[in-house]
Formats: sequence, structure tokens, C-alpha cells
Amino acid sequence: MKTKKNFLVFLIAILAVSVFAVSVSALDVVINRVDLNGLTADSTSVVAGFSGEILPVKVIFTSNEDEGDVRVIAWLSGYKDEIEDSSGRMHLISGSTYTETLSLRLPEDIDLSEEYRLYVRVEGKTGNVERSFNLRMQRESYEAELIELQVKSTAKAGDSLPITVVVKNKGYEELEDLVVVARLLGTDVVARAYLSDLPSVDAEDDDEEDNDAIEKVLTIDLPSNLASGTYTLEVKAENDDFETVAKRSITVIGVDKMTNVYVAERSKEAKAGEEAEFEITLVNLANEVKVYEFVPEPNGNLAIDTEPTILAVPKGESRTFVIKATADKKGTYNFVVRVVADGKVVSRISLNMKATSGFFDTETTIAIVLAIVFAILLIVLIVLLTKKPQKVAEFEESYY
Repeated sequence: MKTKKNFLVFLIAILAVSVFAVSVSALDVVINRVDLNGLTADSTSVVAGFSGEILPVKVIFTSNEDEGDVRVIAWLSGYKDEIEDSSGRMHLISGSTYTETLSLRLPEDIDLSEEYRLYVRVEGKTGNVERSFNLRMQRESYEAELIELQVKSTAKAGDSLPITVVVKNKGYEELEDLVVVARLLGTDVVARAYLSDLPSVDAEDDDEEDNDAIEKVLTIDLPSNLASGTYTLEVKAENDDFETVAKRSITVIGVDKMTNVYVAERSKEAKAGEEAEFEITLVNLANEVKVYEFVPEPNGNLAIDTEPTILAVPKGESRTFVIKATADKKGTYNFVVRVVADGKVVSRISLNMKATSGFFDTETTIAIVLAIVFAILLIVLIVLLTKKPQKVAEFEESYY
């Protein structure tokens, strides 16, 4: 009997210590108010949350004791993945009121039939204080997303560029008269396509559940004279109620980069008055025939010509033309011939010609003329000097 009595006393003592320990370990904090999206929530209210939005959670609480290493936590229950945010750890001073604002990114792939609950907790070493609220998830009325945008990152001027677009209705309502527009920013290039109506992702009709997304292929035609560079492709899905935009970068190889120029010799030597010929080969890398025009830049000391002056080169093929240069007098000359296609200069060919003395160069011609003139004058002089003077007739004087 005494043993049982001792055991009972021992058990009561343990329970008393436990109760004392719990009362000592409880965090003495009062959560005064919780604002969700700017609205004060209570245990009976149902807060609306929209899929994909960032929900601000403002927690106002008062501490009735000094406590260190305290933090505020907010999380969403009912979703398959963890959605949580927390503050940094802080030291509380008794009698002080604190405010912490957290953010929860609500999921996009929600199930409207599921129930969600939002929890707020002030947590310390000795315990925690917690409140919870009902959260009803819903979708924006009109919302869609370009869930897929496929396009080549590199293209050539003159190409037809296919763009694959997949648009998904992520809103609560059906999307009607939906169109998709693709633009190459900085140019006049644009393509437009009509999409059929998209039912809501939450459509009750089983036949429509898999029709909340649609794929469309539209094509933009790049101008053949488009300059090389990196362009931004903007694809927009829109109707009267909403619009959504996606962008991609496309590197365009322009007409100036689609012609390879090969020069057999950049420097030639010829006698003054004679032609120096430079052989040039063009390779057309474009997807169409290119017509090239050759334009010599002015050079007053040279006569420059090309043969031919205009040359058509089929796609993927090469052709050769000749540049001819003639100098009037000896010397070293630098000159340039421009290669033009689609109204743009695709290459500037720099060449050099060294003219040596020739029979018909200007200096030689002048020297010859002067020599001839000098020879003629010399002959005239010699003739004049060697011509005998005419004898004067002698008259006899008679005296009578």
C-alpha cells in the first residue's frame, strides 16, 4: 500500500513538473492582425487567392516577454509542393509590437475542387503562436500563356522563318476570337494568324478538357536586303480581353554576309598606258539568285573598268569577273571597287597597281614630242647654217 502511495506521489510530481515546463516554454506573443492582400483576415473569413499571383502576408504581433531568435513563418497547406516564406530571426522586447510582411507565390496549376489553408506562425525557442485562414483559389477571368515558342535562332536574309506557337487558356472564362501576331522589331516584318476559341482549363465538358491549348505555325518572310544583326522577335497572343507576349532573339545573316569574295591577286604591275587585270570570284551563299553590280570609286589617276559591269550568280554558285585598271603615268596607285547587291554594298575590294614606264605613258610621249621638235629645230638650224650665200654680181667700171 505504501509502495502504491509513493508511486502515486511520484506520478503527480512528474505531471506537475511537466505542466510547469509547458507553461514556462510557451511563447508569450499575441498575433494582433493578419492582412492578406491588404485585407484583414480572421478565422471565419475566406480569402480569395488568384493562381500565379504573389500574395503579401502582413503579420502584426505583440510580445509580452523578452525573447531571442524569433521568426515569423507563413505557408500554404493543401498543395502538393511546399509554398512557404519566413522572416529573419529577431529579438523581441516585452511590450513591443512588431510587423513582418511575407510573400507567398500561389501555384498556377491549381485544382478548384481542392481546399487550401494559409497558416501564420510566430516561432521561438520556447514555443510558437499560430493562426490559420481559409484560402479559396481561383483563376483570372481572361488569361492565357504562350507555353511554347519554337523558332530558329539563326536565319538568312530572304528566308521564310516558321514559328511554332502553343497557347494555353489559363483563365476561368473561354477565350474567343484569339489571334497571334509575330513581329520582327525594328523592321516591317509581321505575320498574323487566327486561333480558334479556347475553352477554360476548368471546362466541365470532358470533350473540351484537352482543348484548352492550341498549336499554330505561322511564317515570317525576311527581306532579302535585311542587314546582318541580332533582331528581337515578338510574338503576341491577344483578343479584346487580354494579351500575352513572348520574345526571342534571332541572329540574321544579311546580304552583306552572304557573299564571299575571293581575290586572286590584290597587287598587279603594268606599264603606263597598259591595262592591269584583277580576277575576282564571287560566291553567292543566299537561297536565291543574286545580281551584283560593280562600282569603281573615283580615282582621277586611273581609268577603271569591270567586265562585266553586272553579274547574276545563282544560289550556292560562284562566278568570276575582271577589274581592269590603266594608269597614264608611272607610279603606285591604290583604288577600290564596290560590290553592290539589292542596293547594299556587300563588299569593298581594295586593289593596288604599280605602273612602270611604258612607250605610251605621258612622260615618254612628252619626251618623244620634245625630241621630235628638238630634232626638227636642229635640222632647220643646220640647214640654215650650211646654206651658201648668193654671190653678188661684179660690175666692171669703164672709163671713157
